[in-house]
This record gives sequence, structure tokens and C-alpha cells, in this order.
Amino acid sequence: MSKKFISLILAVVLAFSLVTVAVVSASAAVDADGRYVPSESVEDTNRLYFYMPADWYNEQFNATTAGAYWWGGSDPCGAIDGSSTGSAWPGYKMQIGDADLSLYYLDCPSDVPLIVFNNYLDGTNDKTAPQYKIATQTNDVTASYYSEGDNDFYDNLLDGEFFAMAEEAYDGDDKTFFGEFEKNFFIDPEWGISMDFDNMIYVVDPSLTSENFEGKKTFVGEWYFYYGDGKYGSLPNQDMAEEAGLVYDLSNPATPDTPDPKPTTVAPTTKPAVPAPATDPTSASGPASTGDTAVKGDNTAVQTGAFSMAVIVLTILAVAAGAVLYTRKRYE
Repeated sequence: MSKKFISLILAVVLAFSLVTVAVVSASAAVDADGRYVPSESVEDTNRLYFYMPADWYNEQFNATTAGAYWWGGSDPCGAIDGSSTGSAWPGYKMQIGDADLSLYYLDCPSDVPLIVFNNYLDGTNDKTAPQYKIATQTNDVTASYYSEGDNDFYDNLLDGEFFAMAEEAYDGDDKTFFGEFEKNFFIDPEWGISMDFDNMIYVVDPSLTSENFEGKKTFVGEWYFYYGDGKYGSLPNQDMAEEAGLVYDLSNPATPDTPDPKPTTVAPTTKPAVPAPATDPTSASGPASTGDTAVKGDNTAVQTGAFSMAVIVLTILAVAAGAVLYTRKRYE
């Protein structure tokens, strides 16, 4: 009798362990609040901040948080042709940095080349739908790094000496120029002195817009060094930036008088080509995953297709039932 009971318990435990493994393997790269966290397979991340403009919020359509979408690198968002899995457009919800300042952040995999920030609202493909115009997004934003020649704003900064001063500081003993951002700067073997965007903030300039292939308005902005407490600026050293009048505050967000009017996407000719998605993913009315598919990870929230999850559970229960029947026959 005791052997039967113990075997039954073991069979039930086995069944629950199988369910747990299935759920964990189907976990999306999100936390309990549905906001993005890197999956276990992500080896390196950069913390990217984003300021969401006040007029991007819309309670009527539940546009109350910032989102981020990317289709290359680790934890890619879902593609309409099923070639990748993950959260469909508008992508992942970003973590809240400071709600009062509309500050959000994302520990983004460092191998993500381009990213699109948005107000986490699917505008649908219907241009007459009210949410079509309410759904807002940036253009394709470079998420990897800038080298000299990639970006007009930084190329022209400090009378065109920004990268020269960065290289001088990198090669020399005096690292003052870097402030708290020394780790952002490195030498690319092909492109020279470069900087990634770890702990930097992307700020939209409302006066600058672009259009995607569907004619959808997209917003243009720029990366700035984020100093904390809502302060950001164009130089890595905050004191130098303040002396040059290049420090701004998220409580009254501003951008330089003459920001780069062009999208900051790196041209394919200047960096290794990025595999293009099957269809353009950067529209607020753009493609979404045809199924609520999953990304592996060990997070507490799970997003899987109802049908596929039901099949998994039924299969596991069938295996568990077989184990119980086997146990009964074995010990009776």
C-alpha cells in the first residue's frame, strides 16, 4: 500500500515538473507586470532610457506606457511571417524609470542594431480608425553605437571636435572628458573611436518628423548622456556640458536649436548590414505576430498562444495519466 501511494505521489510530482518545465520554456521575456526583462540567453545588455512625450499618452486607448520594438539581435519581437517569436507590434513594454518625468528604460540586448520606441498602442492597418493617429512611434533608432561619420549631430558637436577629443581621452591618461561614461567609448577596429548608448537617453524632438513606407508619421530624436535626476546633455562629462550650455531637464525637455533633421539610422554602407524583416516592422499600424508565440526564459509572466498552450497541457496530463496507470499496474 505504501509503495503504491509513494509511486502515485512521484507520478503526480513528475507531471507537475513537466508542466513547470513547459511553462518556463514558453516564458516570454517579460516580468510579472508584462515589462521586458532580458531572457537567460542574453549575455550582455545596455540600459537605454527613453523620454515619452506628454502628448503620446492617451487613456481612452490605454496608451499609458512606453513600448519598444526590434527585429534583430536577441529577444526579437514577433514577425508577421512567423520567422521569429516574441511580442508582436508594438513590441515590449518598457520598465518605468520615473513616472513623474515620463522616463522609461530598457535593458536592451547589446546585439540589437535598431529599435523603435512607441506609446505601446497598435494603430491597426485601418487609416480611418481613431487609434491609427493616436498610435505614435519614433523612426528606426540606432541602438548599437555611433562612430565618427555616422551622425551629423555628434560629428558637428564642439566645432566638429567631439570624436577627436574622445579619442584623445581614450588614448591618454586624462579621462576627464568621459565623466561617468568612460565605458561607453571604445575603438572599433574598422570605424575607429565609437560610443555605445549604455545609460543614455533618447529624446524626441516634436518639431522633427519623418514618414515610413505607409506614410505614417514617425518622430525623430537624438541620444543624449543621461546624468540622473532628470538631467541629460550632449557631453559625457556633465560639468563640461553645463559650462557649454548643453544640459537639459526632463521636467522641461528641450533639444538643441539645430538638431540633426535626418533619421539617425546608420546607413548599411557604414556598418555591417542588418537582416531586414519580412515586412516593415516600424509602423504603428504595421505587422503583428499572427500568433501569441513565446520566447524562452525563466520569468514569471507567460505569453503563449491559447491553442498551443492547451495542447502542451493536455499532452503533459496524458503522460501523467499514463505514469499513474503504469504505477498502479506495477505495484498491484
